[in-house]
Amino acid sequence: MPAELPDGTPAVLKLQYPDADSGQEATALAHWAGAGAIRLLADDPSRRALLVERCVPGTPLAGFYQARGLPGVHAPHPRHGLVGALPHGVARASRSA
Repeated sequence: MPAELPDGTPAVLKLQYPDADSGQEATALAHWAGAGAIRLLADDPSRRALLVERCVPGTPLAGFYQARGLPGVHAPHPRHGLVGALPHGVARASRSA
């Protein structure tokens, strides 16, 4: 659900289905702190609710890097780099067919 913080920052309220795959999402997002993933702004574990930054589609990565004379699509942006390893104790989500 789209939301907006008092300072005007666009956000999203995410209400999670109570399953094992989403149980540690807040922990992982907090660990990554916006490096290659959306930033976790707040969470309420008792309600399975996350408040995260809003990702708005924009410039394709190819155009982003070309416009800045950077080597290519695979070079990570300083803030939106590749997501690192999962925090200790956080299991990778299962994928069911």
